[in-house]
Amino acid sequence: MSKEAAIEVLKTNVSRFDDPDLKSAFKKWEKVVQYNFTDINEVWCIEVKQGNARLAEGSIKEKPELEYIMTTDTCVRLSTGELNGMQAYKQGLVKTQGAIRDMLKWKKVGNVRLED
Repeated sequence: MSKEAAIEVLKTNVSRFDDPDLKSAFKKWEKVVQYNFTDINEVWCIEVKQGNARLAEGSIKEKPELEYIMTTDTCVRLSTGELNGMQAYKQGLVKTQGAIRDMLKWKKVGNVRLED
């Protein structure tokens, strides 16, 4: 997969905050979700404040609340449902840092499937 496809996934995640239900669900969230893409050696962040989200290239916080370390291909495959999030984690395709509660909430945005 390409860098462009992975960035498109992140842009789609940000655009999901146009949905009033999602915006409301994240109204009290003030967190940074960081994506470290190992194959292109780039970092991208989605910052969420009061139900609004913005995408930024590069690290915007020394210690983000959530961090995902993966390739661009894994990012795209997770977003399309081609790859199950739990399987990707068990296979070492995704490394994570952050609170499980936050990760479970964030899966609503990323549309990541955890069950078969």
